[in-house]
Amino acid sequence: MAKNDDENVVILEEADFDQDEETDSLDEQEDGDSDGLVSLDELEPVAFEQPADAQEEAKKSKKKLFIIGGAGAAVIILAVVLFFVFRGEKKPPIDEKQIVKDIEEHYESQKFGSSKIDDMIAKANLLYEKGNKFEALKIYENIAVYNQSLSNYNLGVSQMRQGKFEDALKSFKKAIDNNENVAVSAINAAVSSLELKNEQNFNYYINLANSFLYKEVDSPLYNYYYALINYYKGQYIEALAALSHAENGYYKDRYDYLAAKILSFIGDDAEAIKKLEAQKEFDADLALGMLYARLGQYEKARNRLNLALNKGGDSNKINSMIAIINLKDGKFEAATNEIKAVFHEDPLFLNANFPIKTILKPELFDVNLAQAHFRNDLFFDKTKRYETLFYFAPYKVFDPNQTINYIRKGGVSLFLDDASAAGNYLNASGALSKVNLELSSAIANALNYKLKQANAQFASLISLYPEHSVLHYDLALSYAQLGNFSMAAKHFIMSYHLDPTNHIAGVLGAIANDINAVDNTKLLQEISE
Repeated sequence: MAKNDDENVVILEEADFDQDEETDSLDEQEDGDSDGLVSLDELEPVAFEQPADAQEEAKKSKKKLFIIGGAGAAVIILAVVLFFVFRGEKKPPIDEKQIVKDIEEHYESQKFGSSKIDDMIAKANLLYEKGNKFEALKIYENIAVYNQSLSNYNLGVSQMRQGKFEDALKSFKKAIDNNENVAVSAINAAVSSLELKNEQNFNYYINLANSFLYKEVDSPLYNYYYALINYYKGQYIEALAALSHAENGYYKDRYDYLAAKILSFIGDDAEAIKKLEAQKEFDADLALGMLYARLGQYEKARNRLNLALNKGGDSNKINSMIAIINLKDGKFEAATNEIKAVFHEDPLFLNANFPIKTILKPELFDVNLAQAHFRNDLFFDKTKRYETLFYFAPYKVFDPNQTINYIRKGGVSLFLDDASAAGNYLNASGALSKVNLELSSAIANALNYKLKQANAQFASLISLYPEHSVLHYDLALSYAQLGNFSMAAKHFIMSYHLDPTNHIAGVLGAIANDINAVDNTKLLQEISE
């Protein structure tokens, strides 16, 4: 795991010069222009004989000429200087590619102070993020001349990302030897050892990281390092506790991603999905597809796996997963097509990765095995016994007298000129009649073993008539037969409360609660009374 880019970032800049380039250029231009001016001393006239008075007059005239000429020369020089200073040339736009090229060509010959090393690594990290991996490695290798520890660490991170774990381990060893960033370098050395399947090295470096972690106590990523160390040591609860304190905004996605890994490992798939959905840094479609499948949410699972497939994921692996989901979901034709596609692409893939063998249950052909299975696996297992009760429990049809009573009450209200009450009764009668019609269709699907379809119909009808006791009972029974005992208990108890004479709903609700290990004391007391 690499440290925060902001901490390792080093931007490469050339060393400071003694004078500004523009000033140097200006001085050169001034010197050049000064050289182009001719001194008045060089303009002396050719000597010839003159009278004394004339010579004296000439001297006075020459003196005046020098004064005037000197003033004129000063004005000219000042004008030239002002021209170059205030000509206001616009600076050309920055060419980033040229800057990178100049860095690669010239930085080796430059001398950098210690404050410049961080800037160099920043530019190297930027090159790596842009895909220029070899250029980044080149900069990292040359930075090693100036700062062994920091450059070795970043070099190791770059090598890890390219899968060069042996080289990365050597780089992290050098960084550790310089006694800088020991905890973080040791974590990455442990990961490299893990990839190389060197358990002894892994244990050594992860314990070393733990020993030096106290030096990172002031780092904003301390909790993340602590979580990583505990994660690799198998101490998942401690790691989760640390990951719940994300202080660095950039690393928030990494906190969530690592937490999702741990949650899925300990079986909390619903929370793992929440964490994966919350983060945006990592592509998690494949993982989300598998997690949704484990929760029985097959449609969401298929959608996520298809997204992973469209993004260029392993087609054989993803299609095999979709085929298994379709088998679980009863879509055998679609599953067959997926398996055919995988087999056509690679005949050995399924056996190597999904060793599934299809056989007929032996109990179907051997009475002794069937009886032993019933005795050992069904009769003496509480949940299995309850499932048998749910299997044989009857679905309830609607009460036609209820609809007729509403119609009669509506008629009486109309006779008494109570239009408002009549409208309420007749509207209720119409809605109830519609629900009863759909209810008959849903029960027929349930009896024909189309449980998921029937369950969806019952759930849809609940939204139209949420106080229909029979409807809640049938929905609960379909949930129980599908193995969702928490939802079954909820609707059985709702049905019982809507109609206290429906004792079977109360009893089945208590059974569902017992499977879920929920306290039934109060419910059993109500039913008994």
